[in-house]
Amino acid sequence: MLEINFGGRASEAARYANKRSEMWDKVREWLKSGGAIPNDPELKSELASPTYKFDAGGRLILEAKEKLKERGLRSPDMADALALTFAYPLRGTRGTQTIRRNSGHDMSEYYGI
Repeated sequence: MLEINFGGRASEAARYANKRSEMWDKVREWLKSGGAIPNDPELKSELASPTYKFDAGGRLILEAKEKLKERGLRSPDMADALALTFAYPLRGTRGTQTIRRNSGHDMSEYYGI
């Protein structure tokens, strides 16, 4: 078990302002590449709730939970739980095939849901 600090340093610090932004973007990439989530309106709403921007260094930064609350939105707990599964690359083997998640970077659409 690993402790994940959402405000901590991203593995790809040149692309992401913090770990939370990185994890959420990895979810977006996974969904765009064919990943599937349950047909759960609450989860979909949570995934679509935060806005994003880029900091002065061009790194992606996801809207803070405090800002969501200021806009009258709930904390995206289910979406955060999903994002935590993307905290670190999935590594392992199944037979002789290495399991890895796809990566790519297209910010034209954040989530395709």
